[in-house]
Amino acid sequence: MIREPWFRLRLARTAGALAVLSAAQFYAPGLSQSKMKAPRHRHGLAQDVRVHADASATSSSWSGYVVSGTFGSVTDAKGSWIVPAVTCAGSGSSFSSFWVGIDGYLPTSSTVEQIGTESDCADGAPSYFAWYEFFPAIDVVIENFPIQAGDKMSAEVRYSSGLFILTITDETTGLSAPPVTGTAPSAARSSAEWIAEDPRSPDGVLQPLANFGTAAYGSDNTGAANTCAATIGAKTGGIGSFSGATKITMVNAGFSEAVPAPLSTDGSSFSVATQPLTTLQSFSGGNGYLGVALAQGPDGNLYGTTEEGGASGDGTVFKITTGGAPFTSLHSFSGSDGALPAAGLTLAANGDFYGTTFHAGPGGYGTVFRVTSHTLTTLLGFDGNDGANPNGSVIQGTDGKFYGTTYHGSNGNGSVFAMTSAGAPTTLHSFDVLDGSGPVAGLVQGTDGDFYGTTYAGGAHNEGTVFKITAGGVLSNLYNFAGGDGANPEAGLVQATDGNFYGTTDGGGVYGYGTVFRITSGGTLTTLYSFLNSDDGSTPQGGLVQATDGNLYGTTSVGGIGGAGTIFSITTRNPQLATLYSFSGPDGANLNEPLTQATDGNLYGATLQGGASGDGTVFRLNVGLGPFIKTITTSGKVGATVKILGTNLAGATSVGFNGTLAVFTVVSPSEISTAVPAGATTGKITVDTPSGTLLSNVPFRVKQ
Repeated sequence: MIREPWFRLRLARTAGALAVLSAAQFYAPGLSQSKMKAPRHRHGLAQDVRVHADASATSSSWSGYVVSGTFGSVTDAKGSWIVPAVTCAGSGSSFSSFWVGIDGYLPTSSTVEQIGTESDCADGAPSYFAWYEFFPAIDVVIENFPIQAGDKMSAEVRYSSGLFILTITDETTGLSAPPVTGTAPSAARSSAEWIAEDPRSPDGVLQPLANFGTAAYGSDNTGAANTCAATIGAKTGGIGSFSGATKITMVNAGFSEAVPAPLSTDGSSFSVATQPLTTLQSFSGGNGYLGVALAQGPDGNLYGTTEEGGASGDGTVFKITTGGAPFTSLHSFSGSDGALPAAGLTLAANGDFYGTTFHAGPGGYGTVFRVTSHTLTTLLGFDGNDGANPNGSVIQGTDGKFYGTTYHGSNGNGSVFAMTSAGAPTTLHSFDVLDGSGPVAGLVQGTDGDFYGTTYAGGAHNEGTVFKITAGGVLSNLYNFAGGDGANPEAGLVQATDGNFYGTTDGGGVYGYGTVFRITSGGTLTTLYSFLNSDDGSTPQGGLVQATDGNLYGTTSVGGIGGAGTIFSITTRNPQLATLYSFSGPDGANLNEPLTQATDGNLYGATLQGGASGDGTVFRLNVGLGPFIKTITTSGKVGATVKILGTNLAGATSVGFNGTLAVFTVVSPSEISTAVPAGATTGKITVDTPSGTLLSNVPFRVKQ
């Protein structure tokens, strides 16, 4: 449920309720008021604030983070950010502001004491400058303090002995503006903020928001120590150290205009992205219908499937660049080679993709196939006796074999199977309801070598299970869902860097709309979040992915502000869920597969429906994460060949395995071939490039 919204158009409050400060009340050494530029904006109070059930908030004018305290408790707010470069189109004007400040968020607040920078499009031309403001007085542009896009700024708003002291420094040039002091008798001093803002005109009209791309805050991005931080009462710390920290998304007319990323591991750095979701492709039936998951190939492109559509209506395999064009249909299923590929593709060690179809094929009950950039080969056709209707992806085990599940099987309850690269199958286990029934998703191989998965139904309460199975076929039931702790998991599991497994159920939980859970390899399950079927969405049918910031990202199939599903993040420690994006139909609808993080740092996914033709979409979500590298295999012995995937690798100068240098060959701008060097130990792989050092998304395990 949404709490009572704070619709606060407080510019219309009476003068008696506001302590309006005149320019004469400001003391700015070295700055002549006669030389100030004419004010162009009114920053200030967060407008149209709504606090949501997941403790995040939305505002029509603010995006970023706020830390709240009691009345009169906030005495300092420090911040740092990189001045974003705006993209200007035509001759129009648009505006964006980036600042640190005190006050303006809580309903009891009527002032804001703030200092920051502007990234505007003035009559079609980029414009950058610094300013300060003691709202409700209008902003003051800081003269003789030039800044430009890309500069690293640090700023502070401090309160002492009845005065606010505002300072700002360009860390790139080493120049500081003279300090500004002022009084604000009505200041509540009850919140500290780090904000990207859509400012208003001097008469209070919300201005067009400039396309500033991504604004990066905090020491992880700027190198400025002890930012972004606040002093509230006796405590001084980063944003994440305060229990009252609130993440704010800028939303207008149901559309997310600027979205903050989760806090990084330092608890104070983050980014804010404009237009975070980009629709890369809208399916139209002939090129596919009902998009599912994506996987990145060695060439840097994304590969995926559609459940239906294509030349025969039985589904497709496609390729698309991370920029969206060109889009290439690689294969249309026709029944004899399978139909309805309901899961995404898996990139194997040989560089080919492997996938499944739910229906048809040589045996009539689905297939496993291999696809290259030109050719699709059916490797296995299920006939019902060896399993039937694989709904999930296959994975390649460390032994080189492929492992997967079928929704049905010889006894009707589904199975777990292994398959050689030549297509020879082995049924490892047939479910019997008591130990589970109807596995919808595929498997994940744990670092212990065993495979982990879920069944949609069956188990002690017929609400689904979590199981473990060895490569030899010994199955252990780890957990039986009972409804209140979740029910009917359609998604598979992901093993996070903490060693635990994480997943979702599309039903059950406290409110009956699905859950996010954590489970140990020993079977101890903890429900991390229960969906409310409100702005947080409901029915999470897709799995989770752990991104390079350590957070988990997932989707809901329905619900959210737009009613058509959401994208969310959730932390693994002190779990907090944040809704990042809500679909509304034209931008896509109904998601039932996990996201993938490509090596450019962005998240990519597909929707079953919505888009220009209503047949589904492919999209990119910018959550402010930078580029990284990943390996096709995540473990190997000394001497084993390792393929590294990344972005802009052509100029690579070194490759290291947890600090041990390796001989390597740059195959292409998106691929490096190397081998595990002698003396290597388990840890992150690094690649040094002209633009910096790239880290692998997970540690590479060196096997003995």
